[in-house]
Amino acid sequence: MTSAIFGRLMWKEFRVQRSLWFALLAATLLLQILVSQLWMGPASEVWPGLVSLGVGLGWFYALGSGAVSFAAEREDDTQIRMVAMACPPAVTVSAKVVYGAITTLFFLLVSTAFATWLRPPSLAILEGAQQIVLIETSILAIVSLWFALLVAVGCSLMAQRVLLALLMAGIVTSVLETILFSVTLGQASSIHDAWRAMQWGVAIKVFAIGILCLLAYGLARRWLNRDFPVGTLSRRRFWFPSIRVVRIRADGTIVVPVDLGDSECGPVPSIKEA
Repeated sequence: MTSAIFGRLMWKEFRVQRSLWFALLAATLLLQILVSQLWMGPASEVWPGLVSLGVGLGWFYALGSGAVSFAAEREDDTQIRMVAMACPPAVTVSAKVVYGAITTLFFLLVSTAFATWLRPPSLAILEGAQQIVLIETSILAIVSLWFALLVAVGCSLMAQRVLLALLMAGIVTSVLETILFSVTLGQASSIHDAWRAMQWGVAIKVFAIGILCLLAYGLARRWLNRDFPVGTLSRRRFWFPSIRVVRIRADGTIVVPVDLGDSECGPVPSIKEA
């Protein structure tokens, strides 16, 4: 049952967010083509620049995907359907976060592969110690985007609108990244080893991701445990032969049937547990 709900939520996220993924990826590929044609710097720096462009727009995708995940449910009046599914908070958060993490990673892979096809990297980058640097930098980029994704998911759980969630996520992520960068830079100065400090910075971000997952789980429990007034379904001016107002609590599900006949759903007081 849980796996079926998880699959349905993943499919739902794909249908909601696919246009965002394709639009940003298309913009990334077009910009990479433009930069590769207009690049005036050393040829050895073309490939890292194109890859960095993909990482930068991938950061915007991670923020957008996280902001859409829950705030869009409120905007589209589909939060009550999510509650009515009686899906455990852990499954709901996992489906949305896993979808965002997978598509963010795939975004990076496609943009990097396209950059490599446009301007192959020099052999010096792929030899000796540079391989280790390349691997560590790639891990740092992926972890940073997943970190931004989880911050955006948390903001989406608290915000009422997608635009507000996106703005909150951008500000919070920028502040946290600045703090982490300052700490990492200070660590590098104290131990005189930049790459060891970068590894330490990756470890901090991985720990922060774990904390953000727990925070998202707690916020999701609150998001799924609430009352819905019948009037919330009248924003789209639909007519319902019958409707069910649902309240999900940690100890079970309470379903209160309300017969509205063929009249339009009007604002009425919330129906709470007796």
